[in-house]
Amino acid sequence: MGKLVLMGTGGAPLPPTPELMKLVTFYNDPTTEAMAELLSCFVHDPAFFGGELEKVAEARMPRASRADVRRSYLATFEPGPPPSFPPEMLAAIANPTLVVHGREDRVVAVAGAHYVATHIPNAQLHVLPKTGHWLQIEQQRPFVHLVRAFLRGDL
Repeated sequence: MGKLVLMGTGGAPLPPTPELMKLVTFYNDPTTEAMAELLSCFVHDPAFFGGELEKVAEARMPRASRADVRRSYLATFEPGPPPSFPPEMLAAIANPTLVVHGREDRVVAVAGAHYVATHIPNAQLHVLPKTGHWLQIEQQRPFVHLVRAFLRGDL
């Protein structure tokens, strides 16, 4: 049986955060300023960018402006409330599951990770402090350690 790793996962019956709505509606006004604001929401502390947030946002805009990227992005975020998974659907997941989430995630509330981990029978939850939605970047070493240990069967 395969294993499942979920990071910053949605799917809980929670209202979307304002930061998630910024993500969903980015293409309503896809500017460098909007990209910078969005990027700052992904991390616990925008100082993570070392004072280069505007430059990072500017560097990302050419790719974000491509028609294929826009089309894919818009297909990911359909209009309406984000989908949620009922407990019985999650309970049907028999695979060993690692749920990893940033405690200070402003895009997807950590309560969502608790919901998912509570309803998947073979799930374990790891919440990393001082970490936002981009925990795989902000806390790269602990994230990689957790995933490798889980996949090896050491967790």
